Amino acid sequence: MSVFLPDVCGQDGWGVSYSPSICALKGSTVEMSCNYTYPVIYKYVTIVIEKTFWFTEENNVDLKIDTDYSGRVEYQCRGNSCSLKIFNVRQADSKDYKFRFTTNHRDGKYTGSYGVSLSVTGKSYYLSQLVTNITVKVNRLDDPTRIQLTCHTDCQLPRPVSYVWLEDETPITTENENLFLSSFNTTHRYQCAIKGHEDVPSPAVYAPRTTVLSVTPSETVEGSSVTLTCSSDANPAAKYNIYRVNEGQHGQLLRTGPQSVFSSIQVSDTGRYYCTAGNDLGSQTLLKVYLMSVFLPDVCGQNGWAVSYSPSICALKGSTVEMSCNYTYPVIYKNVQIVIENTFWFTKESNGNYVALKDDRDYSDRVKYQCTENSCSLKISNVTQTDSKDYKFRFTTNRESGKYAGSPGVSLSVTGKSYYLSQLVLRCYKYYSLTSK
Repeated sequence: MSVFLPDVCGQDGWGVSYSPSICALKGSTVEMSCNYTYPVIYKYVTIVIEKTFWFTEENNVDLKIDTDYSGRVEYQCRGNSCSLKIFNVRQADSKDYKFRFTTNHRDGKYTGSYGVSLSVTGKSYYLSQLVTNITVKVNRLDDPTRIQLTCHTDCQLPRPVSYVWLEDETPITTENENLFLSSFNTTHRYQCAIKGHEDVPSPAVYAPRTTVLSVTPSETVEGSSVTLTCSSDANPAAKYNIYRVNEGQHGQLLRTGPQSVFSSIQVSDTGRYYCTAGNDLGSQTLLKVYLMSVFLPDVCGQNGWAVSYSPSICALKGSTVEMSCNYTYPVIYKNVQIVIENTFWFTKESNGNYVALKDDRDYSDRVKYQCTENSCSLKISNVTQTDSKDYKFRFTTNRESGKYAGSPGVSLSVTGKSYYLSQLVLRCYKYYSLTSK
């Protein structure tokens, strides 16, 4: 029994690398190749190549003696490379082809992984189905104003191959594999296709556009974690820089990359921010500078802002529950007299956006507020088990930074069976109140 080295390219100097996969028409000739390496000395033995051959995984037989390929294959091996040519290909030849070499050492036998995949079709109009991945590769040349676009397929095509290039979906008069652009920051979109198969074009490549800088959460509170994210529509994917406008009104690089995270943001971080997006086709600077204001934290009682809640509730399905809160705020805040503009209860919050229960379809016609000065109650009728959530109260004022959502809220637990209520009571003890309504 011989134990072979694992098929890992380059391990201990043993390796095989292959040419790309091939798409071909029935009756044509295809050629694939590989390069292989091996150590000069292995386990104190000077390695000598004894045999090289190509095979398919189905039978592991040298193609030259495989009756399915009789008289249709030719090897051309020189040094550490070996090519395989198959004449008059058939659809039955659609397989993975691998190369193997053996040496004078009993363990010195190697088969490269993956191999070369050959796909053969009998009709030219089916060829586009074989070419499953047509892409445009972008290459910046030494001249910064010149850009090379290359139409790339996931498999070699029978020669000669003609290409179609599209600029904003309009054909350009060139049939070459490469297209050269003479300007950076182009506003156009470019695609390519195989001539005769224009119905399967590549995805478009284009410079960044619609660059946006977003802030999460939308209300930045001192001491909290805040993330600035720069994004754009671009192909190839853009690289990003985030800047802060300094006192001299110039951009100071804050972060290279799509995100900048403030793990504990401070009031001193209040300022103007913008970002840039760029790829090999062009770049875009966000025209609108984002003004980020950092507010004081929502800590109960700090500077007079606070919300206190009634106890949590355990209830039976179908009953009515009522919870309440008291809230406070300073009469004057940052030299502005505070006026309450909106009060509401909510359960849903996403990226700083709060959905009032009265506008939430899950609670349609089942909720009622009763608010007086500095207090507000919420009544929910015909409660369901899906109503088991934490309910919070929020108020907003005439001051941009005067918005407050108190924590932790009122927790509601709903059960569908009365004999399960005792289980909730165990959890509610000291922390919950029972409803008799």
